[in-house]
Amino acid sequence: MRFRASPWRRRGLIALLAALVAGGLTVPAGADTPSVPSAANPAEQPKASLRTVTLLTGDKVVVATRPGSPPQAMFRAAEGREHIGVFRSYTKDGRGRLRLNVVPADAADLLASGRLDPRLFDVTGQADTLPSGAVRPARVIAAYRGAPPASLRGADGIRTVRALPAVDGAALRAAPDEPGALWSALTTGGAVKRLRPGVERVWLDGRVRVKDELSNGQIGAPAAWESGYTGKGVDIAVLDTGLDATHPDFSGRIKESRDFSDSGGTKDTVGHGTHVASIALGSGAGGPGAAYRGVAPDASLLVGKVCGDEYCDDSAIIAGMEWAAQRGADIVNLSLGTEDASDGQDPLSLALNDLTDRYGTLFVAAAGNSYCWEPTISGPAAADEALAVGAVNADDVMSVYSSCGPRPGDHAVKPDLAAPGDDIAAARAAGTSIGEPVDELYTRLSGTSMATPHVAGAAALLAQRHPNWSGRQLKAALVSSTDPAAAQPVFGTGSGRLDAARATSQQVYAETGALSFGRLAYPQQNLPDAHRTVRYRNTGDMDVTLTLASSLNKEEGDIGPAPEGSLTLSAGRITVPAHGTAEVTATLKASGFHKREWGRFGGRVTATGEGVRVVTAVGVVVEPESYEVKIKAIDRDGKPTNDDLVQYVNAVQHNGIAYADPYIRLRDGEATVRLPKGRYAFTGALSTPDPELPAREAPLTLEAQFRTPVDHDGITVTLDARRGQKVVDRVDRPDARRYYTELDLSILSDNDESLFGLALGAVTRAPMYAVPQAADPERVVMGHTAVMLPAKGAAYTYYLAHAPRGGGIPQNLDYPVRDAELGEVRADYRAQGKPATGARSAGALYMPLQALIFGILHDVPLPGSRTEFYSPGTEDAGARWSEHLFQRAPGTPLRGNDGAISGTGIYAAGSSAPRVWNQGVLRPDLDTHRYANGVYRTRDTLAAIVGAFAPTEPGHGSAAVFQLPYVQADMTLTRDGKVLGEAPLPGIGWFAMPEDPGTYELTLDAQRSPDWATTAKRITTEWTFRSERPLGLDWQPLLQAGVTSDFDKLGRGRSFDWQTLDVTVAAQAGAPEAKLKDLSVEVSFDDGATWTQAWIQERKGNRAKVAVFNPSDRSAFASLRVSASDTRGNKLRQTVIRAYGLA
Repeated sequence: MRFRASPWRRRGLIALLAALVAGGLTVPAGADTPSVPSAANPAEQPKASLRTVTLLTGDKVVVATRPGSPPQAMFRAAEGREHIGVFRSYTKDGRGRLRLNVVPADAADLLASGRLDPRLFDVTGQADTLPSGAVRPARVIAAYRGAPPASLRGADGIRTVRALPAVDGAALRAAPDEPGALWSALTTGGAVKRLRPGVERVWLDGRVRVKDELSNGQIGAPAAWESGYTGKGVDIAVLDTGLDATHPDFSGRIKESRDFSDSGGTKDTVGHGTHVASIALGSGAGGPGAAYRGVAPDASLLVGKVCGDEYCDDSAIIAGMEWAAQRGADIVNLSLGTEDASDGQDPLSLALNDLTDRYGTLFVAAAGNSYCWEPTISGPAAADEALAVGAVNADDVMSVYSSCGPRPGDHAVKPDLAAPGDDIAAARAAGTSIGEPVDELYTRLSGTSMATPHVAGAAALLAQRHPNWSGRQLKAALVSSTDPAAAQPVFGTGSGRLDAARATSQQVYAETGALSFGRLAYPQQNLPDAHRTVRYRNTGDMDVTLTLASSLNKEEGDIGPAPEGSLTLSAGRITVPAHGTAEVTATLKASGFHKREWGRFGGRVTATGEGVRVVTAVGVVVEPESYEVKIKAIDRDGKPTNDDLVQYVNAVQHNGIAYADPYIRLRDGEATVRLPKGRYAFTGALSTPDPELPAREAPLTLEAQFRTPVDHDGITVTLDARRGQKVVDRVDRPDARRYYTELDLSILSDNDESLFGLALGAVTRAPMYAVPQAADPERVVMGHTAVMLPAKGAAYTYYLAHAPRGGGIPQNLDYPVRDAELGEVRADYRAQGKPATGARSAGALYMPLQALIFGILHDVPLPGSRTEFYSPGTEDAGARWSEHLFQRAPGTPLRGNDGAISGTGIYAAGSSAPRVWNQGVLRPDLDTHRYANGVYRTRDTLAAIVGAFAPTEPGHGSAAVFQLPYVQADMTLTRDGKVLGEAPLPGIGWFAMPEDPGTYELTLDAQRSPDWATTAKRITTEWTFRSERPLGLDWQPLLQAGVTSDFDKLGRGRSFDWQTLDVTVAAQAGAPEAKLKDLSVEVSFDDGATWTQAWIQERKGNRAKVAVFNPSDRSAFASLRVSASDTRGNKLRQTVIRAYGLA
């Protein structure tokens, strides 16, 4: 989930991919995974990130992004799960943002059945909520039927964070060292898992990212104040990032505070919660007059901090909701919500409904900031009982970012109403810079986060007038008293824009809420009329006569009125008796839509009388021409596919962007789906039982039937695995065995708006099959990748990527390749002072229509040597490889990011060359710009992003963002002895720079103590450099030193002998070339307590040979200090404690 400050989106390319693999995968190209925060223009900032997500199953996905290249993700199965397949899927929206889903095969049936939350396997969705370098363990909310199952009570590796009665469940977390404990405790079964008895459903314990003076008049608040309604005696709870309790707007207003975020207090260090609370009930005491006064300035405040510095867990929000309701809050403000559209069945929405029913509390929730080119209403705003709030600007026009309905599933009208959300000025928390600051006490923000507290405040005004009303009554009165004058879309603004003055003054309201007619299924001409009832309640002492009118209009595509007579009312005029009710029936003539274009239709029923206007929203969705299709799946034995084995089926439209449920659930080899008219590719990955293999390794067959027309009922599509041909990988070395193999199918839609892919792969002994099927090579292609290892003995690896053979699935699935046709690399893997284990991945960009790079992590010993063969390529064609190495102590599980070394490779056919990994002496990395490393200036901002511990071999680097989990560092920028700033993260900082030229000193002091290394315990670097204001991005003239020698494979020198060091000093990549002026090298054998000058034997240009005599003590380490300057006056002082050991 995410706070509702506004983002940016436009409609564009939609891409869809589903994959079944066991092994490796990648984030799609262009994934907008948030990286390290930027103080300058984000468009000018190189970005890189590395995050590790632990799935519910215990499997890990390491997600790496870098600018200018398709990001890569690497999959590592949990221990004992190496041969279980994994489905992959991704979607790409108009912002270029891609959503990667990774579903282990044994979880797929539970996901298709609705028992598992799809967010559990949304890798990029989870990674987006993590800081770079983070490793997130599995965290879930489990709902029970009765008591928790015995498997969860006292289970090792599982912690119950908190009970959550509102969802009849609890928040659970897996221990980092037992990542699969939750999956084992929650499920039972073999190749296809089932939830244990007593477990009803499992959700992700998701996370939220945190990100008025004129608006009060816009909603009529001053008129309510003049009538004496200021929220006095009403309690509003704000569940958010906390509150700045020292702000003058809240003096004497805070009734109670509580922290649910585990951050140690309720202080607002972000500013979002303070701003939101101020809109709802701030006094405006810190501003001029009533300029920044809140809607209900006399209401009392309950502060529930449910978010830490940046994120908050679903379970914390639910706990905060329970607390607020139990403490008697009349209104609860929720300026937060799920990132994805919700059908109202997410845990927040279910908890909200339960608490409203039990306590009568009114929960006011932000609709979301996900724009409106498709239904995007978020949870908990999607809940039936929630008062969901969209946003409008100062002209009552729907804000461009505001999320809209209909609600997925039942197509109900959401949001319920709208309120001002653009450029809202309200309180600024001390020490925060969120939004556009007005002054020290106030700032401006935009979003449905800002619209929501306007409604919460208005609810308090109404509650003051009607102190005995329930939350449902408050909601009904607010929703039916809105101003619909701007005629904004119903599915974006509900009944209209909030009108607090009318809500607190008129005596009639509609009890029934929106009239949601749901979806009209095709063909509409056969549908009966649909009826809905509006019930009006009069709370006054006099009868009220109302004149009724209705409207209905198309709200997408060719906008215009609905067919004449499509919405009628049973009466044009009614009288609502004093303290009584009256009803009118609205009838939708469904059959009248059969000649109309499909889409969303919205309207309003408006009842007017003397001083009265009651508005009720109307919504209906018209289904396009659609038909039911039966899918039959047959295994290689000629039998219906086995429900106890993994089966995958999907349908993707060639001529559009529509697609079926990505996990169509087969039962006894059959499924029925309803699809819009069009031509479809029906794809499947079908398993066949093999008595010689365990069920989880059952052979898989890929089949795809292209351009199948769906234009009438009664269509049956048969996917028959018996037609499959065996996929064969052959190389020169006879003992080579397939470790991992994959078939990559990509389908480009006829209108170029969507891309679909199915990748089928496995780490298994079982054969793999595919059914040949020809297709247009401009639209449909299939490639093949494989990783091959020796059966035993020899050390070599084949990384193979075979380009498509024409269009579709080729007839020939035999893939022979000779060593002479590949690029050969003689790889030399070093270790950092002690033996370790490396996790190695290489993935290729190698085929047209490819939006992904696939990689699988496999172990290599450190140190060690092996011969590696790569499919060849050039800069423009063939295979272009993205490579990673992670390090850990032998016998320990992969943690994710430790010791990450990254590089790229393009290898010519027949080439042969050596390549070193992990070469000492380690040093700071300024050159790997592709992973954002480097120091550059953009006008008045200096960005310093330095990987503190990196190897010296060419072609490899270690990004600063990759090192965040295991490096501690201080970085400071000074000028003329004055400190200009300190970096907030290890090796990562942005600094404001004076306009005039000057000399600066940047100091980085970094330390680490990983269990897989003994060298480079600490590296301290001081750079002195000249800088002036550039016109664009300018790489600064910082020097860096590289030191190498003939160390052994553990990075050790020879004891009691001379050691010759090769020292190179150069400016960072992209900066003007440096000419070395002065150079000195010092050595210490007591961790820097004392230093002696080393002997510079030879110096030529920027290079020097330096001699050091090592002592006889083999337990000692040599520390090195290099001091250098160039002819422009730039200087370097680089100290490496424990640069190398002795042997």
